Amino acid sequence: MAQDTGWSSSEGAIDIECILDEAMAEAFVLVKIATDGDVGIADNATDEGIGVLQVAGASGDRRDIRLQGVSFVRQSAAINAGVAITATTNGKGVAASDGNHVYGKTLASGTYVDEVVPCLILPGTYNIEDIAG
Repeated sequence: MAQDTGWSSSEGAIDIECILDEAMAEAFVLVKIATDGDVGIADNATDEGIGVLQVAGASGDRRDIRLQGVSFVRQSAAINAGVAITATTNGKGVAASDGNHVYGKTLASGTYVDEVVPCLILPGTYNIEDIAG
């Protein structure tokens, strides 16, 4: 269960409806553009992702992807607030390192695997020192 942080996950956000390239059983995972132009799960730190899946779905389903703004993100491990995140296995968030594709920054801490925490979504590749703290 997500920590009650008081963060809204939709105000001022930019979403786009996309077709899922594969089944995505969990919401709030990090996604990328697949080779066919649909959306697939981002599963490593160098995937140039576009945002966060808002609702789980089957392959071929149309679902909203959060491109920018505040969104919950499913984490792969405990994480502190204020940490830049990148993708790891199954599209889950993990602390980013220099040279990783960064999806955004955590706005609250998470203490366990699969916890969804609010994040500010601003996908891109950044120098971690430039966005830390």
